[in-house]
Amino acid sequence: MSTEDSAGDIVIFELNKNKLALELSDVDKIIEVDKIFLMPGAAKASDKIRGVISNKGEAVVIVNLATIFNPEAVNVSPEKIIILKERVKGVTKVLGLSIGEAVISFFWKNEITGGHNGTAQDASFKMLNWKSLYDRTVQALAS
Repeated sequence: MSTEDSAGDIVIFELNKNKLALELSDVDKIIEVDKIFLMPGAAKASDKIRGVISNKGEAVVIVNLATIFNPEAVNVSPEKIIILKERVKGVTKVLGLSIGEAVISFFWKNEITGGHNGTAQDASFKMLNWKSLYDRTVQALAS
């Protein structure tokens, strides 16, 4: 599916009673993993950085969204990872979001009302700004 074909389509998941959405055009893939490798210094940089996985030979930093929205959440195995990717002016941003065991739903643009914080078939949601989360993650790892 091309980015143009999926523009406006979203993926929704729920964490601690928060319905969150991402633009489907930003999603590279959704996978389940049994093991996430620890990154040296990541825990010191941020307790929200879960670790790193390899995706087709590319290192992907994993942010633990489950603990951001529920500090008492525990890591599960296998856990779902949403890998997001954006390429702008030759620079590629890649980030993995761990959502634990959350159920994932897909909604197409013709099913959505209310824009970035709207509803899809009576399911209210809030759009997640993953690019801001990416920037904060890079900043935390660099310090």
